[in-house]
Amino acid sequence: DFGKRTRQEDPTVHFYETFLAAYDPALRERRGVYYTPTPVVSFIVRSVDALLRSHFGLTGLGDTRAVKVGEQVLPKVLILDPATGTGTFPYAVIDLIREQYMARNNAGMWSGYVREHLLPRIFGFELLMAPYAVAHFKLAFQLAGHDLPEAQRAAWRYDFSGDERLSVYLTNALESVETEVAGLWGPLRIITDEARQANRIKGDYPIMVILGNPPYAVSSSNQGAHITALMDTYKSAARGERNLQPLSDDYIKFIRFAHDRIERTGHGVLGFITNHSYLSGLIHRGMREELLKSFDTIYILNLHGNALLGETAPDGGKDENVFDIRQGVAIAIFVKTGAGAGQGTVYHADLWGKREDKYRVLNETDVETMPWEKLNPVAPYYFFVPKDFSLQEEYEEGWKVDAVFCAASNGIKTHRDHFAIGFNKHELQQRIASLRTSVSDEMLRERYDLNDTRDWQLSAARAALKNDPEWETAFARCLYHPFDLRAIYYDKTVVEFARHEVMQHMLKDNLALLTVRRIRSGDYSHVGVSRTLVGKDAVSMLDSCVVFPIYLYPNGNPAMLLDGTETSPWSPDPEHGNRVPNLAPQFVQAVEEKLGLPFAPIRPASSQQPASSFGPEDLLAYIYAIFHSPTYRERYAEFLKIDFPRVPVTGDPALFWYLVTLGRELIALHLLDSPAIHESAVSFPIRGSDEVAPRGGYPKYTPPDLSGFEKPDRSQEGRVYINKTQYFAGVPAAVWDFQIGGYQVLHKWLKDRRGRVLTHGDMAHYQHIVAALGETLRLMAEIDAAIPAWPVA
Repeated sequence: DFGKRTRQEDPTVHFYETFLAAYDPALRERRGVYYTPTPVVSFIVRSVDALLRSHFGLTGLGDTRAVKVGEQVLPKVLILDPATGTGTFPYAVIDLIREQYMARNNAGMWSGYVREHLLPRIFGFELLMAPYAVAHFKLAFQLAGHDLPEAQRAAWRYDFSGDERLSVYLTNALESVETEVAGLWGPLRIITDEARQANRIKGDYPIMVILGNPPYAVSSSNQGAHITALMDTYKSAARGERNLQPLSDDYIKFIRFAHDRIERTGHGVLGFITNHSYLSGLIHRGMREELLKSFDTIYILNLHGNALLGETAPDGGKDENVFDIRQGVAIAIFVKTGAGAGQGTVYHADLWGKREDKYRVLNETDVETMPWEKLNPVAPYYFFVPKDFSLQEEYEEGWKVDAVFCAASNGIKTHRDHFAIGFNKHELQQRIASLRTSVSDEMLRERYDLNDTRDWQLSAARAALKNDPEWETAFARCLYHPFDLRAIYYDKTVVEFARHEVMQHMLKDNLALLTVRRIRSGDYSHVGVSRTLVGKDAVSMLDSCVVFPIYLYPNGNPAMLLDGTETSPWSPDPEHGNRVPNLAPQFVQAVEEKLGLPFAPIRPASSQQPASSFGPEDLLAYIYAIFHSPTYRERYAEFLKIDFPRVPVTGDPALFWYLVTLGRELIALHLLDSPAIHESAVSFPIRGSDEVAPRGGYPKYTPPDLSGFEKPDRSQEGRVYINKTQYFAGVPAAVWDFQIGGYQVLHKWLKDRRGRVLTHGDMAHYQHIVAALGETLRLMAEIDAAIPAWPVA
């Protein structure tokens, strides 16, 4: 099938990718080995060819002009694929140039062109031996004409002579240029020759075109000094971030390598298809800023298809990836003419839908015919996706929630949830107790899938547990997912990131606001409350939960109380262990000034509203109500995606107290403390095994059939089946669809219990969740109706 114009027109890929997927899938995953679909390659190659014509006055990728570089005369259009794999991109470049020669009926010139102007200009780097070998085979096969109809092969056949070779080299593009390469002899001398030739291209040649599909690997093994130093340019703007790991992904490093290589040439075109996270990731803001400084024009074609984020097309239809991967991707083409100054211009387009539809568009368009939207990236984020920041000044009048509270931390991260967290204390206690027995480490590893990490070793954990006479005191409750309280063994023997500096305060009588710093997918619904310990996934499927306790206790770290000071300005509450509010004085003062009311640090939570003063839990309730306003979430959607939510402070006491009342109702519902949850009309009418079926796609929702009912009662509403025969009845569709942080709450709670038998308590708990979510929808509408206008004043 070699040469057939289908998605998998390249049968040589099976010599490597298909083989590797079966033989060593871990290596394939680690090295990011994925065949690039032909339509993607075609779009990039044809676009680069067009840009060389329109922006540089050349005849495209086949241009034969030369330039003098020092004492050398070199081709002007030198082309490099720095992660060439099986040679897909060089193949497409050769194919395009050959088609142009065919169109002009220049078969007689082809061999001379290949010898003098093609082989000296197209370079590929590949780290792994197998794809390197396949690339040589495939490109030689192509130049011999074997991808053409038999009648054309003789006319377009190229015969290698002498020591001619394809300029595909076995090397790591991200390693530095070595001035001296250690000599090897005998059969291994070829490795020395490969390295010397590759180093000439890395260091001496003015590469003008870089294209390809670099590997995606978050846990990059490319840690050399050269690429690490280059990456500092992208990382400098994000040094204050806790986690810079996303900037160490291999695809980012290859973009940085290519960026640097084009800058050293002084002009050129870079065309890659990569992971699309860098287009809007906050951690990538310095990367985007540097790209804008270097390139005159940037084209971003976002191909989406991110199954990790659950992307769907704008029309609600399915959105598929152009690869067989879950991470969304984008084509980026960067143009540097050498004449521009200042910030470059960014053009953006989206491509949604089914894979075959995306292929069709890619085959039928290029960079000059794609309908682009011009963006205006602005500091400090320089987003490469469309954003509407017209309300930025209004939004920033509010208080960022991390400035409202003094102490906060991410949720607990155990690194072994399956072991350290259980559905109930009894089953968890059995697991933990087994570590104190004489059973061997090897048997426990196999039984519980326990692996050592850099910061945790099973043998050390077992020794610590055996020597701890109070080991049974560490069992606690933890909010694991929305409305999903589980047992946790809260001890460093099994929990790697306990966040104890803040979580110790949640082991006492307390209440915490939960939200996230940024949102990677969907609209803002990433908010909750807890009276217990909190896991990292408590309010978001993708983004780590941040926990803001409303109180701090004196046995906590005093430096956590207020901006590094050792004492709190608030009066301690002797009835509750001398706790103090975890609130910033500046925020409290701002609310006092706006409302004309004093703050009372020990104001009882049960006090009536309105009142002559406000307390810590009044402020929490007000904030909680604001964050549940549908208008707030829609109006400030773009800002809520990129940083902590902000709290607008009202100067209207009547509005403040009404929102406090609604916020308190919401908090009680979400803690399942409200009397309203016991008024649920949800039933569980059928006897059976009570097991959530592990197979068959359960839980399943059946919408209500309301035909023939003028005033249908709740019993006619939807059913949530846990197995073939048993179901919860009377679940409204809007409640079934309700989401918190990307979790479809009712589906997720049952999905996590597949294969488990629901107890009476589980069934009642589920009924309470349904009731709480139904009331939440009602209260959200009331909150919106209560706020007369935005911005809140």
